[in-house]
Amino acid sequence: MRFPLRLTADLTLGLAGQALRGKTWRPLIFRFALMEEVNCPPLSSEKFLNGQKSVADIPAVVRDSTAPVVWIAGAGPLLHPEAGRLTRALIVGGRHVFLQTDGNCLRRRIHEFQPVPRFSFVVEFNGMRDSHDLRAGRQGAFQDAAEGIRVARLSGFLTCAYTAIDADSTVQELQRLGEYLQSLKVDGWVIVPASTVNGNRENSRQKLLEARQLIPSRRWQLFSELVEAAAAPSDRLEPAREFSRAPQSERDICDEGVQVP
Repeated sequence: MRFPLRLTADLTLGLAGQALRGKTWRPLIFRFALMEEVNCPPLSSEKFLNGQKSVADIPAVVRDSTAPVVWIAGAGPLLHPEAGRLTRALIVGGRHVFLQTDGNCLRRRIHEFQPVPRFSFVVEFNGMRDSHDLRAGRQGAFQDAAEGIRVARLSGFLTCAYTAIDADSTVQELQRLGEYLQSLKVDGWVIVPASTVNGNRENSRQKLLEARQLIPSRRWQLFSELVEAAAAPSDRLEPAREFSRAPQSERDICDEGVQVP
């Protein structure tokens, strides 16, 4: 797995800019859902209360944000007819765009998107086949996700796997999932806590940290922290500062490049 060099640079500049301005830290990822989703508002801006504004207004709202990354969340963005046009507008505006999907509609809608370095399809993998299908509530969900990755890669798109771990997730299963994702040649892997995690908070956090150690790229581990912070800004999760660290070795430099299929 490789982390895009341009994304590394933009995140570093974002962190440096906040430090110079001395302002309270704000998420470096502007996250919203096109379709309604539990624990994710239609748009993470007070200008879009109850989703009353149109999709055409979203790029203007994003321009008011200093976040270099836009994350279009949930399993349903591809169900929205304007998803492709919105994504193009955000990329033209200079943002890195990650569009999350369960993979179900990807083959039918992929022609509406362009394979550019600032755009990634994010496909959900919440465990191996049985666990993923159970959480998705339907058989074949895992196969749809895997097929979505294959279709996107064949079309030249960057791909990222997304795993939300809950109380039933085990590090052993996640290790198997990591091996499977590497066989699919995904470009990145993000691991975040599911909003439904219950039980001992300290134990849940330890499981999350152990799970992120399975990501074979330090940059993607740190990016997972940023995604988590964007999903729960009220928790004031601070991002790791290592995006501003200069590469110390050839391995670090390679870790920042984009993997070439």
